[in-house]
Amino acid sequence: MSDIFFSFLKLGCTAFGGPVAHLSYFRRVFVEQKQWLSDEQYAELVAICQVLPGPASSQVGFCLGWLRGGLWGALIAFFAFTMPSVIVLICFANLAQQWLGSEWLLLAVDSLKVLAVFVVFQAVIGMRKNFCNSVLTYSIALIAMIISIVFEHAWVMGATIIMSMLIGAWSIKNEVISQKQTLSINISAHSASISLVLLVGVFVILAIASDFVLFYQAGALVFGGGHVVLPLLEAPLVDTELISREVFISGYGATQVVPGPIFTFASYLGYELPTDAGFTHNALVNALIATLLIFAPGFLLVIAVLPYWQTLSQYIWFKRATLGACSAVVGILAATLINPIMSSTIKEPLQLGLIALGLIIAVRFHLSLLWLLGLSVGVSVANYFF
Repeated sequence: MSDIFFSFLKLGCTAFGGPVAHLSYFRRVFVEQKQWLSDEQYAELVAICQVLPGPASSQVGFCLGWLRGGLWGALIAFFAFTMPSVIVLICFANLAQQWLGSEWLLLAVDSLKVLAVFVVFQAVIGMRKNFCNSVLTYSIALIAMIISIVFEHAWVMGATIIMSMLIGAWSIKNEVISQKQTLSINISAHSASISLVLLVGVFVILAIASDFVLFYQAGALVFGGGHVVLPLLEAPLVDTELISREVFISGYGATQVVPGPIFTFASYLGYELPTDAGFTHNALVNALIATLLIFAPGFLLVIAVLPYWQTLSQYIWFKRATLGACSAVVGILAATLINPIMSSTIKEPLQLGLIALGLIIAVRFHLSLLWLLGLSVGVSVANYFF
């Protein structure tokens, strides 16, 4: 359990760049370094969590914890990965915002954005080698990338993966199917049934008895990435004047510059809630309740679905479908690398040249995360001074 805790705590303190970057960090640590599961199993897990509503990277982390240590391992993984950003955002909500304009802070943020470019680029290269092993799988990845770039709606990612599964099940030849072990996480059908009952039951109770239902509802409806939570929370909080638009936007901005899941935005919002409007009278308690409720639906849903996914994965047609989904994930990851990661990072030609040089060095020498961080700082400092 200590290995789970410290592995995810380190990621919770260093995993900047948003959900897709988190998946790349997870792959580096748990597939390449610790070898908890194979690249194929990891991509299958990512595909499952991308199809389901909820915070995909946190769901993947939750499942990785379960894979290693059962339910307690999953809860420890969630706690360790999430709490650093929860603490920072609660402190931010309680402190003045003068430091936000600091040039050194902006330089640090630029370095972390460059790091995300390097990490995600390496993940795309590595996953391409494993899953795009035929003309059809390359085509699926390319089409998924184009669709993800052109259509930026929240539901497109899930729809693309589902369509890729159908194409894979129908068209991918058996000889390109890997014979490696498929994903195996020990969740019983009984646990899945309990999870499904809780998923519905908690919503009904909250809808009747608590204004906190808005966080649970947002967590259940997010589909296509953590950033989708913004409009889902803005309507019930800003439009009803529970929180001012300025407070809401500044908190979301702060969420972008801290490590860990974007869903911890709920921690900040919970702390800022009025203590006399249907919530508790303690801001810290409000923050913690909001955090737990926004994550809960995604975790309950993945527990409910995984056992049935694993049963289906025994069939060859489903393995073909899974390979189609994994190929689509490669394309979606590449699309996210282009936009928003690279588009929000590269602002001028010199920066583009420095990052391109850094990418060549990173791929050529298979740099570790520490070296990548140093390279990212070097690129940002060079761009700042020149």
